[in-house]
This record gives sequence, C-alpha cells and structure tokens, in this order.
Amino acid sequence: MMNKKFGIALIALLPALCLSLGLAACGGENGGPVGHVHTYTVENVCSGCGDKWEYTEGLSYMLDTETDTYMVTGVNTALDGVEELALVIPYGYQGKFVTAIRGDAFNNSMAEEYSKLTSVTIPGSVKTIGTRAFACCNALTSIELPKSVTEIGSAAFSYCVELTSITLPDGVTEIGSAAFSYCVELTSIEIPKSVTEIGSGAFSYCVELTEIHYAGTIDEWKEIKKTDELEPQVSNYTVVCTDGTIAADGTETTK
Repeated sequence: MMNKKFGIALIALLPALCLSLGLAACGGENGGPVGHVHTYTVENVCSGCGDKWEYTEGLSYMLDTETDTYMVTGVNTALDGVEELALVIPYGYQGKFVTAIRGDAFNNSMAEEYSKLTSVTIPGSVKTIGTRAFACCNALTSIELPKSVTEIGSAAFSYCVELTSITLPDGVTEIGSAAFSYCVELTSIEIPKSVTEIGSGAFSYCVELTEIHYAGTIDEWKEIKKTDELEPQVSNYTVVCTDGTIAADGTETTK
C-alpha cells in the first residue's frame, strides 16, 4: 500500500506536473479534480469542473448545414463603443459547436472597425480558419491557436503588421498561400511536424523573418509539399530543424 505521506505529497505535486506537460490544471474553487484538463461543451462550460469559457459577446454566426456546426462570420455588436478588443471565440453557439472562422470574417480591409482587434483566442473546437479571416488586422499582436486547427486558409493573417512571432500547433496540416504575407514585423515562426503543405508565398514580404523553426528533420522538411520555392521575397531566414539547419541559400548544416 502506498505510504500515506508519499501519497499526499504526490497529490500536491500534480498541478505543477500537469502544467509542465502543457495541461490546464483546475480544481479547488470549482470542485474539479486536481490536474483535470478542461473539456468545454457547446454551453461553453467545462464538463469536468464547471469552469466557464469567457468569450466575446456580440459576434455573428452562420450554420454550416453539412457539419451541423456554426462558423463565426464577424462582429455584430462586439465592437460598439470600444477602442480595442481582445477577441475570444466561443466553443459553442445555440447548442452547437463552433468549428470554423469564415473567410473574411474579420478582414479589416472590408470593415475598418477590425483595426480594434489586438489579440485573438481561438477555442479547441475550431478546425478551420478561412481565407483572409484576419487579413489587415493591423493592431493584432497576439494569436492563440489550439491543437484542433488543421487548416489555415490563404492570406488568413496577411498584413497583420504588428505580429512578431507565431506558433502553429501540432495538428495543422496546411498553411495556405500568402497566409502570413506582409507580416513585416514577424521575426520567427514555429511549424509543427504535422504540416504537409505550405502554399505559395505563405511568408512573402516578411522582411524581418530570420528563423523558421520546424519540429521535424531536414529530410522531412524537404518532403513538405511547397507550391513554389518558399519565399524568394524573404532574405536571410534559416530553417531550424531537429537535426540541423537550412540557410536561405539552401546550404545545409547538420548537427
């Protein structure tokens, strides 16, 4: 039988252990188990502990009849009377999950009010970010992408001129053409091993881009389908792989 003192000590360490593993520990005030990972429902409440996902009210939605889920299509009243907005997308709407952000949903070139967006938090129910979904959001400095996202559409974050770095979660398979083009302050990007395709000009005119961090090997990077040569308009970037690097001129250095 486990020593009682040892068991108590182990329980006390669980929250820190979960955090070190990248898990969202909860419990205590909400009564959920220690080390519990939030699982949010269509009601935007964690089924395990009752924690509420606080999201932005006043967004607009459209039902996708093929999947019977909702997509966010933009802002209804959320920006009324505010100077800036930290946007948080909900898990669910009217009893159904939100699984996509529609193309042009927050495209600032189509509605100047989207220049008020300063950050975006996307829930673990969203799988697709549509074409030009956040294009030209020139005040956007932070994006949080969940592991549920598999596809980032063409020009989804193009001209987000205040973005300095981006980490794509493991699970993303496709980065659309011009997805991060003209993000002129972008200095680094982390690309997971799950990516199988990078579209044309995905990072074109990212003039400050110095490093692309890839979670696979040099050979695996070469196997990724690329529509054309990765960014002729970007100079002096290095692809950092697990077993070495690829310089902008194609020179490989192995560890």
